[in-house]
Amino acid sequence: MKTLIVYRSKYGCTKQYAEWAKEEMASADLADIRSVNANQLASYDRIIILSCVYIGRMSATGFITRHWPTLSQKKVFLIAVGMEPDTKDSKPSFQLLPEEIRNGISAYIKLPGKMDLDKMGFFDRLIIKKMGGKTEDKTDREKLKVFLEQ
Repeated sequence: MKTLIVYRSKYGCTKQYAEWAKEEMASADLADIRSVNANQLASYDRIIILSCVYIGRMSATGFITRHWPTLSQKKVFLIAVGMEPDTKDSKPSFQLLPEEIRNGISAYIKLPGKMDLDKMGFFDRLIIKKMGGKTEDKTDREKLKVFLEQ
C-alpha cells in the first residue's frame, strides 16, 4: 500500500511526529501539507495527515476540505497534535470538519504536543504566560506507534 504522510506544523512538534511516523513506515513518503496537490494525492492508497491544533482548530482543516473529493477515495488517517488531547475541550477541532468527512476518515487520534515558549512568537508567548502556561513536552512516540500499527 503506497502511503503519504503529510503534516502541518506551527512550532515543530507536529513535524516531529511526522518524522517519527516516517521512521516507523520507511517506505512512506513525507511532505509538508503546503507542498502537496490533488494530483500527488491521487497516486497514493493511504494518506496519513498530521495537523497541529491551535486555538481549538486543526490547521489541516482547509486542506482536508479542499481535497476531500480525492481523499475520500483513499484510506485517510488523521492525527491531531495539541497540548490537551484527552479533555472535552480537545474534541471540537475534529467536530469542525463536515460530518461527511468525519465519517469518511478511517481512523482519528489526538496526540499530546509540546509547548516551547522560546519558539513562540511574541503574542502566543504572551497569551500562554498570562494563562499560566510554561514550556513543557508531552510528546509520546509510543502512542503514535500504536496508532500506526492499525
